[in-house]
Amino acid sequence: MNETFDYTVDEFSPRVKIVGLGGGGCRLVNGLCLDDLQNVEKIGINTDTRINELGNLKIKLVIDTYGDNGCGGNVDLAKSIAKSNADKIGGILKNSDLTILVSYFGEGTGTGFMEEAIKIVRENNGLPLPLILLPLAGTGDRRVAEKEFKNIKNICNYAIGIDYEVILKKYGSIRMKDAQFLVFNRLNEIISEYTTTLLKHTQFGNLTVNDLSTIVTHSGDSAVIRSEGPIEDTDKLVKFAMEYSMVEEDIREKASGAWVLITVGDDVSQSNVDILRRAIVENVLKPEAYGLTDMFIGVRIDNKYKGSAKIFGMLTGLDSIYRPPDRSIMGYPGMIDFVSR
Repeated sequence: MNETFDYTVDEFSPRVKIVGLGGGGCRLVNGLCLDDLQNVEKIGINTDTRINELGNLKIKLVIDTYGDNGCGGNVDLAKSIAKSNADKIGGILKNSDLTILVSYFGEGTGTGFMEEAIKIVRENNGLPLPLILLPLAGTGDRRVAEKEFKNIKNICNYAIGIDYEVILKKYGSIRMKDAQFLVFNRLNEIISEYTTTLLKHTQFGNLTVNDLSTIVTHSGDSAVIRSEGPIEDTDKLVKFAMEYSMVEEDIREKASGAWVLITVGDDVSQSNVDILRRAIVENVLKPEAYGLTDMFIGVRIDNKYKGSAKIFGMLTGLDSIYRPPDRSIMGYPGMIDFVSR
């Protein structure tokens, strides 16, 4: 097992871009609370002029403007515009280590631009992380969204689908307004955790974009984990972390790889950190996968976590027995956090 616990300070400064595609994606990125982070750019790309009303985007790109209507929900038109303007989009998306692409599928621009954006990020040696919102069932937008989401999964299987249907099913009688609030909070939380994990230097060590890139090359599905609480409650911390993803499946001991950050206060002992770290390993990795796994665990000191700890990370290879030793035949995982499959 390639188990890495980094307790050394590594001075690096990864570049992260968070890009809204289309009207829905631009509004979501505009509302994210990430202003205190360095080396993070919030960007909006759209085909209508309403993007100019969003004041929290550092860069705004309006392509082939159609006034206030954009592509008018025409996905094929959006795809054509994206391909013919690849150079313009590439000028915005280049020079980034991690590019988080946010879109509301069913809309014309947000749906049609995603495939080209993924391609451009990869061509510039960056890691794309698509976050795609899926509308309710029974609508024309939903049918378009499901079709296009399958297309995106074929080229980027680890794309995260944030599905309103899954949320309404899980919470039963929850109102749509509350579901939208839950989706936005979860989206903000996931993006914040990824960016702060990569950007904030730690006292004991850092996790890097390259580590994350290694993890997403595992075959099989993936999930995001997160929890926080008193350091003494190791079992509860790990249990709640494993239940974070909004899916019914039990994901304990089903991963073949993991990328996890533990944040603790400076009053927490090294022995407590080691106990928590070991509990994560034992709950995450399949016993049969030992020796064929990649696991990266970093530890960060943050004094607001006095006597407590926070866990955040990504698990991969959830439906595969182990990672194939031959990386050339390896597939990409599909995210199962909120996913519609």
